[in-house]
This record gives sequence, C-alpha cells and structure tokens, in this order.
Amino acid sequence: KDLERAEHIFLLLHPDLATDFPPILSLNRQPNNLPTQPTTLVGREAELSQIEDRLNTDVVRLLTLTGPGGTGKTRLALQSAADLIDHFPDGAYFVDLSPIREPESIFTVIARTIGLNETGDRPLLDELKRQLKDQRKLLILDNFEQVMDAAVLIAELLQHCPKLKLLVTSREALRVRGEHLYPVPPLSIPKADLRSQTIEQIAQYAAVQLFVERARAARPDFELTGENAKAITEICVRLDGLPLAIELAAARIRLFSPQALHDRLGSRLKLLRGGARDLPERQQTLRGTIEWSYELLDGGEQRLFELLSVFSGCTFEAVEAVAGEIEQLEETDLDTFEGVASLVDKSLIRQMEEGAGEPRLRMLETIREYAAECLEKHAGLSAAACVSHDSYFADFAQQRWLHLVDERREAALEEMAADNENLEIAWRYWTQKGDLGQLSKMVDSLWQLYDARGWYLATVELTRDLLNVLGSSPSTPERAEQEIMLQISLARALLAIKGYTPEVEKAYTRALDLCEGAGDIPQLFPVLRGLSSYYTYRSEFDKSIEIGEKILQLAESQDDASMRVHAYLVLGSSIGFSENLLRGIEYLEKGIESFDPDRVSSRRFRLGNHPAVACYTSAAFFLWMRGYPDSALKRADEAMALAKRLNHPFTLAYATFHTGILHMWRQEMAPTEARALAMLEIAEEHDFQIWKAI
Repeated sequence: KDLERAEHIFLLLHPDLATDFPPILSLNRQPNNLPTQPTTLVGREAELSQIEDRLNTDVVRLLTLTGPGGTGKTRLALQSAADLIDHFPDGAYFVDLSPIREPESIFTVIARTIGLNETGDRPLLDELKRQLKDQRKLLILDNFEQVMDAAVLIAELLQHCPKLKLLVTSREALRVRGEHLYPVPPLSIPKADLRSQTIEQIAQYAAVQLFVERARAARPDFELTGENAKAITEICVRLDGLPLAIELAAARIRLFSPQALHDRLGSRLKLLRGGARDLPERQQTLRGTIEWSYELLDGGEQRLFELLSVFSGCTFEAVEAVAGEIEQLEETDLDTFEGVASLVDKSLIRQMEEGAGEPRLRMLETIREYAAECLEKHAGLSAAACVSHDSYFADFAQQRWLHLVDERREAALEEMAADNENLEIAWRYWTQKGDLGQLSKMVDSLWQLYDARGWYLATVELTRDLLNVLGSSPSTPERAEQEIMLQISLARALLAIKGYTPEVEKAYTRALDLCEGAGDIPQLFPVLRGLSSYYTYRSEFDKSIEIGEKILQLAESQDDASMRVHAYLVLGSSIGFSENLLRGIEYLEKGIESFDPDRVSSRRFRLGNHPAVACYTSAAFFLWMRGYPDSALKRADEAMALAKRLNHPFTLAYATFHTGILHMWRQEMAPTEARALAMLEIAEEHDFQIWKAI
C-alpha cells in the first residue's frame, strides 16, 4: 500500500512521465504469471477481439478454445488474458497441464500456480472452492485434452465460485454444462486462382502476413515481392494456414529462397523442425505437436485415424463402407460412427459443409501426412485400406454413370467433382495393378466429368494410362476397337488443348493404322466423329463428307437425335467449305432443328465443342460469306447463349471466339476485345493453350 501511495504521489508531481514511462506497479497490480509471448498474433485480430468480447460478458464463465495442434490456441488465450487483466482484480494465471496425465492432479497444479498451500485437513477441491469463492480471477487451463476426465470436477469448481472464469485450450470440448466453444481456425489462405490476384491482395491473407513477419525475424531484409509471392502463398496453402507450421517454415528462409523452400515441402514433417527454444518441446517440430494428439487416442481410434489418411476428404458413408471391408478394424471393436465423432471432437478431422451435398470429413494435409506415416507401419492394414478405398471408388464411379445419362446428370457430376481426388487415387492404384476391369468401371464417368469441367490435361493422362494397360493385354478384336477409340480420343483431347500438332497427327495416324488392320473402319460413333475432325482439319473435305454420311446412317439406324446433329454438322461444314455455301447452310440448319436443349445426352469418349453450338457458329460464318452480317451475328449470339446454358468450358471458349471474329469483321472493336478477354479467362482457368494463343 505504501508503494502504491508513493507511486500515486510521484505521478501527481511528474504527470509528463505518465505516458512515456508507465509505472510498473500500475501495470502489474493484479497478480499473474502470464508468460511473455514469443511473437505477435499476426492476422488474429478478429479472433482475439471475439474471444475477448465473450470473456468480457457475465454470461460466459467457461470458454474453451478448440482446434488441432499448432493453430495458436495458447497464444490467443494468453494475449486475451493480458488484454483483459484489469477486469480481474484478483489476478490471471496460466496453468500448464501438459506435464500431467492423472485427472486428480489438476487441482494440485492449479493450487501451486495460484500460490495456495496444500494441507491434509480437507480435499484440495474443497479448499479451492473456499478460497476462490469470492475472487474475480481468471485461470487459463492449457492443454486440457489429456485430463479430459477432470472436466466434471472443473465444472463443479466453477459452480461454487461465481466470480471465477476459466479460459481453456484443448483439442476437444469439455462437454459440460455452461461451456462456450470457440473453434480456432487456421489462418486465412487464398482459395481462388493465384493468377487473378495482385500482390496487394495476397498480402492481405493472415497466413502470408505471418510468414513475412517471421521471415523478417530470420532475415531482416526479407520482403514480399512479385517474384516470391506465388511461392510464399503456395507454402502457406500447403501448410494449411497452421501458424506453427508457417513459423517453422519461415525460419528456414535463412537457408532457402521461398521457391527452394516450396520445392522442399514434399515432406512437411521432416522439414519443419527447430522451433524457438522457449516453446514447449512438443511445439518445436510439427511432428511433435501432431504426435501429442495421436498418443492420446486409444488403439481403435488410432487405426481409424490412420485409415482416414487414404481419403482426400470424404463423406461418412464412404468411411463406413471402406472401414466395413477391413478385418483389422473389426478386431478393434470400434464403432465407426463413434470413432469418427471422437476424431472430430479431438480436432484431428474437420466436418465441413461444402455446397448442398452431405457434410464432408477432411484432414489438414499436415495431419494427413502424419497419419499416412503411421499407416505405413501396419503393412496389413495399409494394403487392406488401399484395396477397400479404391474398390469403393471404382464402384462409386460406375454407379454415377447410370445418372450421367438421365436428368440427374448435374447432381452426379457434382458428387464426382467433390470426390475427384479420391477417384484419381483409385485410378492410379488400378493403373499400377493393370486391372482393366476396375478401370473400365471408372473410365466412362471420369471422361464425362473431365469433359464437363474442361479438365483435358487429366483426360490426356487417363487415356494414356488406359492405352498402356491395353498394350500389356492380349490382343482381341474388342481390344483393337478400344484402342482405336482411345487413340482418337487422345487426339481430340490434345487437339482441344494444343491445336493441330504433330502429336495429334501421330495419334490419329495410329488409329487409322488400327482401322486398316481391322479390315474396315469400325462403325463406332466415337471413331467416326474423331476421323471427321481429322479430315476437316486437313481440309480433306471429300473424306469428311464420306464420314458424315456414315454418321448419318448410323444415327438413322439407331434413331439417335444427338448423333444426327453431329452428322449434319460434319456434312454442312464440309460441303459449305468445299463446294456449296447454301447447301452447307441447309445441313447446318437441319442440325439446329434436330437439337433439343432440354434433352442433353451423355456419350462415351465425347470431347471438344458441342455439335449444336458448332452448327450455330458455322451457319453464322456461311451467312456472313453470303452477305448477311446481321443474320450471321444473330446465329453467333444464339451459339453463345446455348454454350452458356450448357455450361461446358471448351464449348464456351469455342463460341466466344467465333462470335468475337464476327464482331471484328463487323469492325466492332469494343465487343471484339470483350470476347477476347473472356476467352483468355476461360483458357487460363482450364489450360486451353490453343485458345490462349488464338
């Protein structure tokens, strides 16, 4: 009290020093043991404000910060306590629970932290109730996840101490009455295409801000620049926005450039070591902080955690189906639903709402890498997990094909897009095994997905994989037909990406050789359609007309309206370019009349622009050539409207280009430029090199 009075008199006599030299006693009047934070909370201003707002109300007396290791729960808790210390006249105390394992020991640690002497006269919990009953005190209980059985006792303490507040950090909720949860998210990272973002926009992401700050601590001259922004952003994305991982990575700037560091992130767990010495040992490496959570799981939960590493996000239905086929999991007597719920509670997996579909379960990639390492130590479980996962997704793709040919097409495409990475994992597995049966279940559905989304590079890889597997299979007429279709499809995919290149001609030539070896061109629509493109690009219109007539015969025999549209397109464009514009227009108009936009069908190995849209654009060109510029533009605009309705990237690029050409011929430069910029955006998003050049 005398020191406080002396301090008060000192400030009255020297008010000019109150700002420049704040007295120590005034700042630390409340007792506390809060450790100094090693770094500032970059990018956490919003979270910090929300936590402090909750703590600063009478309603919230138990606030639990949850999240996986490395998200910065402890730092947020400490900073919140430091900012609000004036609200707790009886002090704020940091209680480190990491050294203890027995729930009963929690009160011993609390008592020692706040300076309460233990006595043998009465239970320690009762003594804490008595001493804390009337005190406005804040206790930070750090790392509560390993003494979770003490949650009920903590709730009892809180019930008897109406002025006490608890701020808990834990990887799972305490699940007691009166608890308020605050899930601490990773730092914000870019989700959109980096090519469309400026360096100023990139600098606004919290993860990037933290990386730059910690990199400057290691190398004071470090700056975010146009040259290193992409590498830094991709580092932050690959590290899931985890503050601990980003800090460990940024410390390596002393040794590596951002691009070199990015290239070395193949194994995050090996690279990200050597954190600050004043951090807890478990937080000095990324592996340590994840291992901490793993060791708290029981045996069945550990096996399920390892199994989940084979998924790249999934629904609970998929986990349940895959787990149900694995004998090693049956031996653990683990209920899959309870196990998944427990892993969600422990912040090792996250439940994400993505669109209108079922919620999906996702692991942060850093955690998934650790889980995969653990799975590899159990060879039997690892092999069974791969077979079960990849069989499930082969069947999943086959089932979606049934919906891709009816009115549920868009929903089926959305489901496949959501699980695209799982489908790719399964595809690679069965390709390595050379299992043509399983690949055949998947190829049609994947082809539809890749075409609908404009993923033609993936289509090229898929086709080459199938050709390699076919090449090692016994030769049969059926295999020859499959290879012909695949070679033609490969050519069309390459054509869509790169234009008419020697690589495209090589694939077409191989298909022609196979056709000749078969004795005649097989009457298969994908083959005929591909050959029509080949001959058209070579201006061999007599041959493309012949192919068009064969397609029309096939369409009539099968009464296939969509095939009929393609036949009229081939005939109309080939005849128009070679001999008779008017007759060519007549065929193209037949194609337009034959198309029903409400009955868009799916077809195997379809690639490239939609034939109905091509009928509109070809008719527009021929109308221009005959001297009808307004009618030509009307047809071009109809092509654009249909392309947008079909929502097909390659077709939209195709229609945008042809409409732009007509505007340019009409000397309308503003809409010409608008079409060019729109086409460039599509080309960059989908890596359509030929459209980018055009």
